[in-house]
Amino acid sequence: MVMKYNGGSKMLIGFDLDGVLCDLNIPLLESIDGIQDAVERRTKQNIYLKERTPLLHPKNLLYASDSSVIITGRPLWTEMVTREWASWTYSTNIPLYFIDPPLGFRYDGRLLQY
Repeated sequence: MVMKYNGGSKMLIGFDLDGVLCDLNIPLLESIDGIQDAVERRTKQNIYLKERTPLLHPKNLLYASDSSVIITGRPLWTEMVTREWASWTYSTNIPLYFIDPPLGFRYDGRLLQY
């Protein structure tokens, strides 16, 4: 988690997605990465992403005056399935940031360069 003081009693708190907000299964990911057929590998990757188990909800760690964002290092090709999962899981509009070093930084549809 990343915390930033905004002055007064308000805080903006960033939550990492994989391994913090949802479970992370490294052996399964490694197994999927070993699939030679690209179409099958992408299908299995999308299933994996859709079936992540929530570990905590940001609202349970915030005061009423606080706000939060979700940060992920997932590649940009996972954006749609990741946003769908977050929307379904949290049913609130928590901003979702993608950090993909080769391409830049993506927030709500805009690609920003480093």
